[in-house]
Amino acid sequence: MKFRNLLIIAPLLLILALLLGCEAEDPGAPLPNKLPDTRIVVAPLEGTEYDHYVSPTKLFNIQWFGSDTDGIIAGYYVQIDNGLAVWTTSTDSAIAFEASEPDSNDASRLLENHTIRITAVDDLGDSDPTPAIRTFWAVNYMPEVSKFTADFEEGDTVGRGVYFEIEWADQNISDALVRLNIDGSPVTNWDSRLKFQFCETALGTIVESIDTINVYPVDISLLRAGKRSISIEVKDLGGAISNAFVRNVFVAEGVLPKVTAFTASYGGTDFFPDGSIFYDDNITTVMSIQATAEDYFGIIQAYRYRMRYRAIGDTAAWIDWPDWSDETWSGSTIEFTNLNLGEYQFQVQCRDYTGALSEIYENKLAIVTPDLGGMTILIVDETAAGNDRPGSPADSTNDKFWARITADLPDDGWTLSSVDIDSVGRISPLHVYNKNIIIWHAGDYSSILLSENLGILEQYLEAGGKLIISGWSSLKAFAADPASLDLTFEADFAADYLRITEGHKNPDKEFAGIYGNSEFGCPDLTIDPEKLPSRWNGLMNNCWIMTPGWRSEAICTWKGPADPVSSFEGKTCAVRNYSPVYPWRTMILGFELFFAYEDQAKEFIEWAVTDISQ
Repeated sequence: MKFRNLLIIAPLLLILALLLGCEAEDPGAPLPNKLPDTRIVVAPLEGTEYDHYVSPTKLFNIQWFGSDTDGIIAGYYVQIDNGLAVWTTSTDSAIAFEASEPDSNDASRLLENHTIRITAVDDLGDSDPTPAIRTFWAVNYMPEVSKFTADFEEGDTVGRGVYFEIEWADQNISDALVRLNIDGSPVTNWDSRLKFQFCETALGTIVESIDTINVYPVDISLLRAGKRSISIEVKDLGGAISNAFVRNVFVAEGVLPKVTAFTASYGGTDFFPDGSIFYDDNITTVMSIQATAEDYFGIIQAYRYRMRYRAIGDTAAWIDWPDWSDETWSGSTIEFTNLNLGEYQFQVQCRDYTGALSEIYENKLAIVTPDLGGMTILIVDETAAGNDRPGSPADSTNDKFWARITADLPDDGWTLSSVDIDSVGRISPLHVYNKNIIIWHAGDYSSILLSENLGILEQYLEAGGKLIISGWSSLKAFAADPASLDLTFEADFAADYLRITEGHKNPDKEFAGIYGNSEFGCPDLTIDPEKLPSRWNGLMNNCWIMTPGWRSEAICTWKGPADPVSSFEGKTCAVRNYSPVYPWRTMILGFELFFAYEDQAKEFIEWAVTDISQ
C-alpha cells in the first residue's frame, strides 16, 4: 500500500522540484509594430476638374480615415499642396480650393492644380509611409456685378452724398467680397456689404442713422468734385475677381437738398389745402414733410422743424422762432398730440448725407372751431369766365352785379367777405368758421365746383351754419349724370341738407321769372331781356323745378310764357329748409339771380338774408 502511494506522489514531487529549482526560458523580443494605413474616402477624383466650392454646402467636405491593425490611430497630418502639414484628430475638414491661373482654353475661368495629402499616425508615433494622396484641378469662374441699383445713370451730375447698391452673380456660387474704387483706386476694403452710402462720416448723427450691418458708409472726401469714375469689383472666396463695373459721373459741389411738400392730417383726416381744419378733442396731428435731392441724386438723411403759435384772429406779430430741434433729427413724419385751437407756423429743413442743409420751408396750420353767432356773410363766386356776351357773363361782370345787390347789407350790420372758388378750388374751415351765412352763386352754366365742396359745407351746416345757393348749374352738383334732366335724391347732400327729393331741368327757353310766396314775404322776380340774346325773347332755359322734402317749403314758383304755357308753370323753383330739429338752415334757387332785373335781385337777396337769419 505504501509503495503504491509513493508511485503516485513521485511525479508530483518532480514537477514541484522543477518549479522551485529551475528558471523559465526567455521568450525573446516582442513582435514589430505594424504601420498605420490612410485612405481618403471623400474628395475630388484623381486628375479631374472640380468647382473650387465643390459642395452645395459652400465648402467641400473632405473625409478620410486611418487604420492600425495592432494599435489605434492617434491623429493625422493634413497637407494641402506645399503648405505646412497640420496635425488633427478629426477625420474630415471643409476646405475651399483656390483657382488663380487663367485657363488658356476658356477666358471666363481660372484653374489651379491642388494636392491633398493625408498621413495617419498611430499611438506609437509611427506614420503611414504611403500617405493618401489626391490630385485634381480646381475650377473657378469669375463673378460679375449683375445689377447696379442707383438713381443716377452714366454721365449724370451727382452730389457727393449718393447711394447705390449692387447684386453679384457667379456661375459656381461661393460667398464673395466687394470693393469700391474711385478713379480706379480702392477706397474700401474687401467687404461683404453690397450697399454704399457716401456720407459725412465726421457727423456722428449721420453715421448712427445708417444700417452699417448692411450699408458701407464711405466718407464724402473720397468723392471729390469733377469727373469721377465709380467702380465695383467682386472677389469670390476662391480668389477670382470680377471685371470692374464702372459708372462715370460728374460730381457737383455745393448742391443742396430741397423740401418740396408739407402735409398734415388730423385724426386721420387731411387738413384742407390752406392748412385748416375744424377742432376735435384728443386728436393726434401727424405732420409729414417731403423733400428731394433728385436734382443731384443725393439722399435725404433727416429732417428738423420748429414751430410757433398764436390765437386765431390774433393780429399781433408772431413770437420769435424757438431753437431748432437739432437734437431730434428725425424721419419725415412728426406727431403732435392734441394741438389746441389756433394758428401754427412751421419751419422745416432737411439734411442730406453730406451734412448739407436745405433752405427753410415754411407752412401754416390752423385749427378752428365754428363761431357763427355774428352777422357775417361769405359770398362764394363759382362763375367761370364767360365771353361777356348776352347769356354768358364774364366773371368780373358777375362780381360787380353781386357787389351792387349786396351793397346795402352792411347798413343793416352785416360784414361781407368773398372768395373766388376758381382761385382756391376748395373752401376750408378757415374760410367759413366765423361766417353766419354762406351765399354760393354761379353766374353761368359751365362751372360745377360746388360738388367738390360738399364735405366742408356739411361740417359747416352741422355746426349751425346757413347756406343760400343760387345758380342754374347748382343741381348738377348733386347728380351722378350732370346731363340728366331728371334727378332723384335719397341719401345725399340735396336730400339731407337742402331737403329736396327730386329735380327737373327745363331744356327749353321757358323761364321768365318767379312768383314769390307771399306767405313768407318772398318778392317776385322777372328776367331782364337785356341780359339774354334777343332771339331768346326774354326767356331762359336750363332752370330747375324741385320737389320739397320733409320739413322744407316752397318759397317761389315758376313763371313762364303766357302762350304756350310751360309744363313747369307754377311748379316750385326754390326751396328753404328751416328744420326745428337740426341746427342748419338752407335755401336753394333753381335759377341764377344775375339774369333778373338788378333792383328785383337786390330786393330778393336782402329778403333772403333776413329770412334765413331769423
